Amino acid sequence: MISLYESMVEISRQMLEAARRQDWDGLGRLEVLCQGYIHQIPVYDERAPLSPQVLEKKVAMLKKILSNDKEIRELMEPWMARLNQIMGARIAGSSKSADKEG
Repeated sequence: MISLYESMVEISRQMLEAARRQDWDGLGRLEVLCQGYIHQIPVYDERAPLSPQVLEKKVAMLKKILSNDKEIRELMEPWMARLNQIMGARIAGSSKSADKEG
């Protein structure tokens, strides 16, 4: 079970590196991979209770994943804002074209 979380920490690290390089396609591919691990969590978490040491390690890994996720979101904000501008301009342009045709 801990190996699942270790894999997720590694993937989140790779996702952060992709975001730092502005490799949004790579980030997306890694996100899909990470989701596959996330879907496995309920199966593993229903098994035997964790020892205090293992639980502490699990919590530390979850904190690292959340920290990486926060930084990824911060790195994505400018890109998302730019994408919204582009999409808004396209939608506005489509509306004007439709008005002219109508």
